[in-house]
Amino acid sequence: MATNSKKEDTVDKLTSYLRARSDFPALSKTVALINEKVSTEGDTSITELTNIILDDLALTNKLLKMVNTAIYAKFQVSGRINTVSRAIYLLGVKTVRNTAMAIFLLENIKSKTLQYEIRELFIISYMTALISKKLSAELDLKDREEAFICGMFHNLGLLLVKFYLTKESKEIDGLISREDISSDRASKKVLGFTYSEIGKLISKQWHFSDTAIYCMDRLPLDSIPKPVTNVDMIHRVILFSSLLCELVNSDNLKRNEWEKKLSEFMWRFESSFTIKEDSLLGIFDSALDELIVYVTNYNLNLEESTFIRKLFYLLRNTKIPDSLKGADDMRPTAHATDEAPAVKGIDSLIEGTEDDEKETPEEVMTRGIMDITDCLLNDDFSLNDALRMMLETMYRGIKFDNVIICIKNTKDNTMDCRFGFGRDIEEYAKSFRFKIDDKTMDLFNISLKDNSIILLKDLQDKRMKQHMPDWYVLLKDSGTMIVIPIVMNKNPIAMIYGDYVEPNVEISRKSLRILKTIQKQALLAIKQLTVGK
Repeated sequence: MATNSKKEDTVDKLTSYLRARSDFPALSKTVALINEKVSTEGDTSITELTNIILDDLALTNKLLKMVNTAIYAKFQVSGRINTVSRAIYLLGVKTVRNTAMAIFLLENIKSKTLQYEIRELFIISYMTALISKKLSAELDLKDREEAFICGMFHNLGLLLVKFYLTKESKEIDGLISREDISSDRASKKVLGFTYSEIGKLISKQWHFSDTAIYCMDRLPLDSIPKPVTNVDMIHRVILFSSLLCELVNSDNLKRNEWEKKLSEFMWRFESSFTIKEDSLLGIFDSALDELIVYVTNYNLNLEESTFIRKLFYLLRNTKIPDSLKGADDMRPTAHATDEAPAVKGIDSLIEGTEDDEKETPEEVMTRGIMDITDCLLNDDFSLNDALRMMLETMYRGIKFDNVIICIKNTKDNTMDCRFGFGRDIEEYAKSFRFKIDDKTMDLFNISLKDNSIILLKDLQDKRMKQHMPDWYVLLKDSGTMIVIPIVMNKNPIAMIYGDYVEPNVEISRKSLRILKTIQKQALLAIKQLTVGK
């Protein structure tokens, strides 16, 4: 009964903290949405992931900054990646999802209000994720991106207890020290749960995958069972990577003891997989390089992390180089060189490294146009990928509240919404559909018939009401709107719509000219795929 009481008390405390506070970076609202919505590489998942990221301006900017570092150099075949849509098009849904999740985990590392121990645990969790992914690739396992997520959140229960239950955490640490017992036994005594049980309990509420939840389990090192399924193998890889990081972080480990300890550790997993020590050290070293890029992007002085200092000592037999101690001076990029070239290509001048907050709407849109053009020059581009880049360019550049693309349904002769970006866009998009009729004098059919962009700044004006179809009045209460027809040979084939809640929103002439360019690019994209390339 006492154990059940402790369990109930632990669950009540954690859930109340999670409801009342949103400061735990790994369990933000955005991460929960990403886990809930994104489960496949399907087209719906791509649109949903893009929309979730675009709804968080800070995340959008950090993600675009991250995908343009050296880590993703192989994807930057046409230069800088300027839109989330193109990032997903090039990297894939799961890679972009994982990058977004990593950003949330690492975001608060530099916070001076965060306890040093928790900051270290976040860094260790990320290193575990990197090793898990690289080791999965070395072992030729399926779903390596899933291994990354599983590695990142393997110790979620420990992180939650350290973050929220500080009193209980100190009590657990005291028990481990005094009674020389495992952390599982100590946490069970204090909380009624092991750390992994807490992680699994909370992760279910936050829509983590079954594999991620399963991989939170810990196993006794002296009796690791042979894996049967692919999920079992991922679990062993996660456990191996996590415990390997724990080995590195152990107290007073000398470099002359490192090889022996590593060999003994690897032997314990022989029933699961075998890997040469040189290969493992290569994976470890590569993961450290990637960790450096991520951490320095958050202006963290590497010297402040005991774990990173130990990595340099054990793996490279050196201290952290002075060039890496000042994070502001260390920003690796895909095209970094020791000294600036005497002659610069124009691409290096165009791409730059500005943050979107400092760019004008026209600059954001111009960068988006570059991504769209690169996409259209690819022989096997997807129409939906191109259209998503166009919508995102408008959404981020002109900052519409909602923007959608409609495609003609030839069977019913209607314009049907295909997808869009904005708040509550899913419900909105389902009902955005109208009959194409050149005899109907509503603003949508007028725009299609005349092949003319229509910008209405005050939809509350009585003179405008007569041109508003009933379905639109019931659907939306907007203040400003724009309709961009896509017409080929006098035949309407698509339509882009954007709106603002507020009336009389000004759109600059330069932005309107860029919208005309996007209109032509949309026509070109559809024409290429329907008429032939």
